[in-house]
Amino acid sequence: MLRLRAIVLPPLAGAGDDPHDISGQRVVTEAILPTSAPIAGTGPPEARRGNRAMLIRIAGIFIIMMSAGAALLPLLGLAMGTAAVGALLAVAGMVEMIAARARRETRLLAVLPGLVTAFAGVSLMLNPIAGLLRSVTIVTAWLLARCILVAINSRWAHGRVRLWLGLSAATDFVLGLSLLAGLSITTLFVTLFGDSPQLVAGFSWVLALSFVATGTMLLEVAGCERRSA
Repeated sequence: MLRLRAIVLPPLAGAGDDPHDISGQRVVTEAILPTSAPIAGTGPPEARRGNRAMLIRIAGIFIIMMSAGAALLPLLGLAMGTAAVGALLAVAGMVEMIAARARRETRLLAVLPGLVTAFAGVSLMLNPIAGLLRSVTIVTAWLLARCILVAINSRWAHGRVRLWLGLSAATDFVLGLSLLAGLSITTLFVTLFGDSPQLVAGFSWVLALSFVATGTMLLEVAGCERRSA
């Protein structure tokens, strides 16, 4: 609530020599903002850092929950499963970019892995009936590109954030390398026998593990942001 305070200033020069003469005195009012009601858009830096940490934490929990959806992909048909993979990647990429904007350091570099993830998801959503091989190829390229970007990001981070970024990059690298190593075998198998539930299940678990690694990394980043508040 706004309060007003009156201030009596001394008379102007030449207003009179009688000290009891108050005819020349001036009254000025000033507005006082209560300290309990800060101006909108401002606040202590600790509160802002706490809000950023909460946002990053919510993003990490959300991406970990999405890993359960990725693990259930074998229950869908191939076309629906490919579209679902694309949707999961697109949403995860956008959530990760939002979390990256809330980070205290390396914001621009932190946005790039989410951007690559969203791009891979949109690519799958545009052609969901292209088959399992195309989906595996796109996800393999996404994992390898993502691990490079996260590894570069980790070089500019500090403390435990750097450690968890490195673990996330290593996880994506191992998953991408496993898909790349099995791509020729998968091609031969699909050529001879077609898409099988076992291949789809293995592919979905790779996606789920990557989501878990990303979400866990964001939870650690949120913890570091909160401890620095």
